[in-house]
Amino acid sequence: HCQLWQVTVENAPQAVTLESLARPYQIELQDGPLTVISLPGVFSHGRLDRGSALLLENIDKLPSGNLLDFGCGAGVLGAAVKRRYPHNDVVMLDVDAFATASSRLTLAANGLEAQVLTGDGIDAAPMGLNTILSNPPFHVGVHTDYMATENLLKKARQHLKSGGELRLVANNFLRYQPLIEEHVGYCHVKAQGNGFKIYSAKRS
Repeated sequence: HCQLWQVTVENAPQAVTLESLARPYQIELQDGPLTVISLPGVFSHGRLDRGSALLLENIDKLPSGNLLDFGCGAGVLGAAVKRRYPHNDVVMLDVDAFATASSRLTLAANGLEAQVLTGDGIDAAPMGLNTILSNPPFHVGVHTDYMATENLLKKARQHLKSGGELRLVANNFLRYQPLIEEHVGYCHVKAQGNGFKIYSAKRS
C-alpha cells in the first residue's frame, strides 16, 4: 500500500544568495591583505587554518607555468599564488561545490582570475603541471579518510611535467614522505612549525 501526497506552497521562502551565506575575512601577506570569502561547510570556515598559514609562508621559488591548487577549499592558496605569480596559469580543484563557489568568490574579491574545477580527486586535474600545491584533505565530514590524498601522492607524477614540483603541508603525524618518495621523487622537509611540515618533491 502507498499514498501519494501533493503540496502546493503558497508562500515560498525567498531564495538566499551565496553571498548572504558567506563569511569574509582578511589575511595579511607579504604583498598585502588578501580577502577570503568562506561559505558554510568549507574547510576552516571563516578563518585561516595553521597548515595553510605555514604553506603561505613557503610559496617562494615556485616553478613558473601551470599550477594546481589541489583541494582548494575557500581558495586561499590559489588566490595568494595567482597574485604573487600573475603570469602562472592557476587551476583550483575541489570535490565540494561550495568550496569551488567559495574559491570563485575569493578570486573575484581580489580582482584575480583562475580556472576553478569541481571534480573528484587528482583524476579530475589537468596534465602537464609545473606545480601541485596542496593542503590536502584527510577528512570526509567528521570521518578520517586518506584516500584522496593517497591518490594524489600516487598519481601526482602523471600530472607533473619532468622537474615539476609537488609542495604540500601536512600534520607531523601523517607519514607522507615515504609515499611521496616512492611515487614522485626525492622529498625533503622545506619547513615545519605548529605541528605541521611542508614537503617538497620534484618529479625525477
